[in-house]
Amino acid sequence: MPSLLSAKRSPQRSPERQALADAIIGSRQIETRLTTAAADKASAFTAKVDAQGCLEAAQAAFEQAKLDTGLYLLAVASGNAGAPPPTIREAREAITDAQDQLDAAAGIYEAATAEHEAVAAAASNHFVAERLRDLAMSVMRAEGRAAADAVAVQVRQAYDDLLLHGLILEWLAGARMFAVVTDVGSLHGRPADETLRRALQAVTNIRAGNAYTKYPDGSGAWGAALAALLTDADAPLPVVPAR
Repeated sequence: MPSLLSAKRSPQRSPERQALADAIIGSRQIETRLTTAAADKASAFTAKVDAQGCLEAAQAAFEQAKLDTGLYLLAVASGNAGAPPPTIREAREAITDAQDQLDAAAGIYEAATAEHEAVAAAASNHFVAERLRDLAMSVMRAEGRAAADAVAVQVRQAYDDLLLHGLILEWLAGARMFAVVTDVGSLHGRPADETLRRALQAVTNIRAGNAYTKYPDGSGAWGAALAALLTDADAPLPVVPAR
């Protein structure tokens, strides 16, 4: 018999996506359990408060029963007694019953609190989120190789283009084809345009074999795809057009 926790397998779903789908279902079930546990805890707390109120009312009724019994006995002695009040024994038994109800409610609340804490701990476990991310990355690794190869080709072409045009740019800058900084300082003699200076520095870094002095955030559509996979096992990956 298949596991009830297993997501319905799509004919187009790969093993990696199926594993991710199962993990997403498991994560959502934990969230559902947490919601249920929180509701059970709140309900148990309300019942405990109500039971505490009943006990206090029974204790007040016991004190009133003692007072009413004393007054009744005086009325009997004077020959003016009416209907007898509830007995002290009955009032004491009501306290016992109310205390039993409070003890039971307190036990239920304690159990509900423990269950809520356990489920909350499972829901907040960072390993759950890490597993989802690992499975999402498995989908990307399994299906994204062709796109990654296409990106690599584009990067190599862009690198070659940048170096080719960069060499021309360096020659033009060396020939003072651009306005330069005339003030005394570290920028003296260099292009006055800051963007142009940065472009020249990038070319210098490439020629020095250090093209990535500062790694930019290049996640873009791929970062969005990864975020989507964390909640949807069938989310598509970006398509990189051939150049």
